[in-house]
Amino acid sequence: MNKMLNMLRWSVLLVLLAIIVSCNKGEKKQFVIAVSQCSEDVWREKLNEELRIACLYYNNVDLRIKSANDDVRLQTKQIERFVDDDVDLLIVAPGQVSISPAIDRAYEKGIPVIIFDRRTRSNKYTAYIGADNYEIGKTMGEYLSSALPKGSRIIELCGLSTSSPAIERQYGFDSVVTQRPAVTIVQKLHADWTEQGAFRVIDSLLSHPYNAFDCIFAHNDRMAMGARRAALKHGLDIKNPKLYKLNHAPLCRRCDAYQCKRCIWLNRKMTYEVNTPSHEQCVMAHLERNASRQLLEAIRKHGTFLPEQKAITEIDYLDPFEKRKEWQ
Repeated sequence: MNKMLNMLRWSVLLVLLAIIVSCNKGEKKQFVIAVSQCSEDVWREKLNEELRIACLYYNNVDLRIKSANDDVRLQTKQIERFVDDDVDLLIVAPGQVSISPAIDRAYEKGIPVIIFDRRTRSNKYTAYIGADNYEIGKTMGEYLSSALPKGSRIIELCGLSTSSPAIERQYGFDSVVTQRPAVTIVQKLHADWTEQGAFRVIDSLLSHPYNAFDCIFAHNDRMAMGARRAALKHGLDIKNPKLYKLNHAPLCRRCDAYQCKRCIWLNRKMTYEVNTPSHEQCVMAHLERNASRQLLEAIRKHGTFLPEQKAITEIDYLDPFEKRKEWQ
């Protein structure tokens, strides 16, 4: 997530720079950046905070942020108002793909448009910044297919059916699981990406006769927490002891930067995920790692020192996220 936030921050700075360069010298213009958020949560508040920080580089920027609280009609009206106000840059996290006409109108009017996190039906935008949701679903399918015992049954708890991340993650997950006889998807359910929405869906499922299952795969963390609360209400304790173990952490299990204590609390605070450290954590730990390598080499030039300690290998990165595909 932090990688996406950094990309968006720098994209905003580049767009502002381009606008400023295009203006005549001496001309003082107030630049208006409009942000249309589809919902409110800690993840999006972090994004808003990053945007505010980026705009501090300039004293002539007016940042306007609106949240639609998962209301597509409200988001459409908010975007239409931004367009009528002739903003200089529009950043949109579309709640659903049906929001496309409002975004198209902004683009056709000549307003630069950055689509963030979720896609629309149209290609009328200046830039898109977001995760590869198909790959996310595919990765989860590969992980569960190998981690679960043979014959395991999965309930897939998808996000909003009309939102692009839910559609793409479902395609990616299904492309793997349907080809692996060891696991089976016994039911697909849709919630609204929220903890409470997922709680209601799973609570309703467990209140009636249901298909036996061994695992719930939720498309995001908030829905996973809601699903677990509902399961606990009905006497099902869905434990996941692997979640906190280092050998199941996607990045940390490959890392030898011992300076990083892999603080689970800090990971959750900065990235809202248990097993995902922030970019800042990784960079600091690897800078310290490289300094340790240089110090160890310098000391060993003068004699034997810590013979039981293996040499620290040289690396060409500071954030293991950059090497994640090579490690798969």
